Amino acid sequence: MCKAVGYDGLSAEHVINAHPLLSVLLSLLFRMIVQQGIVPTAFGKEIVIPLVKNIDGNRTDSSNYRGITLSPVISKLFELVLMDQVQDKLTSSNLQFGFKKKSSCSHAILALQVGIEHICNSGGTATICALDISKAFDRVNFYGLFKNLIDKSFPKCFIRVLLDWFTKSVSYVRWNGFLSLPYSISAGVGQGGGFVVPALFAMYMDVLIALLKNSGFGWSLHGFYIGCLCYADDIILISQSIYAMQCMLNICEVFAGMLDVKFNSSKSVAMRVGSRFECKLLTYFCAVMLLVMFRV
Repeated sequence: MCKAVGYDGLSAEHVINAHPLLSVLLSLLFRMIVQQGIVPTAFGKEIVIPLVKNIDGNRTDSSNYRGITLSPVISKLFELVLMDQVQDKLTSSNLQFGFKKKSSCSHAILALQVGIEHICNSGGTATICALDISKAFDRVNFYGLFKNLIDKSFPKCFIRVLLDWFTKSVSYVRWNGFLSLPYSISAGVGQGGGFVVPALFAMYMDVLIALLKNSGFGWSLHGFYIGCLCYADDIILISQSIYAMQCMLNICEVFAGMLDVKFNSSKSVAMRVGSRFECKLLTYFCAVMLLVMFRV
């Protein structure tokens, strides 16, 4: 049974069972794309399928849906070729645990646990803040993404390909078997849309990690900075003081303004672990944090 059929009606089964000549034709096509920096218009046609987040929640509320993108199968094959050619460039910070081989959420949890235990065993109190980015994949700023790729010396020929690809991106919403009219995509990378998207998003988050690391605020162990732990768009900040945490939140506010990011205050929390966890200043800190979240 064919699954995940894109706008062109093709699925992975069509490619797997196709004539061997298809591999030759695709090789010629992919080579022309890289040489000319232009992708076929069909590569940009995606289908978005809304999935309910909470089945017991309000199904008439748009925030209760998560969109999963279906891309053309041929474009996914090209992404595999693209990733193979630039794999050494698709790297992200060691503090980003998502979208990597031999890395998982358990590794991020272990790093957080070690950090808290070290601070508490030293007689301190760990201040922790968990931040969630609202519609993270949908709000990726194209200009910020391409600037990040240029700063990382990403091959120019592939940047041209991605630029042309993104400018041709249009989406259709599939609902109860029917497709909506197309609408242009001016920002964002479709979640589930392809293989290169997760790697690009991880590189996109490097901007925030670098800002926090260079600021000097946040917890460090033997000179290794662990003040910001990321798993995809989920962020945990760790510091040994409320003042340092407030400074880190201010940096997150700057990051949000730079790249048009919005933090979800309803899913962002703050807490303290240690002997002074009941300090009255925590109430003030939480209030300021929520104000920052609402402002962005």
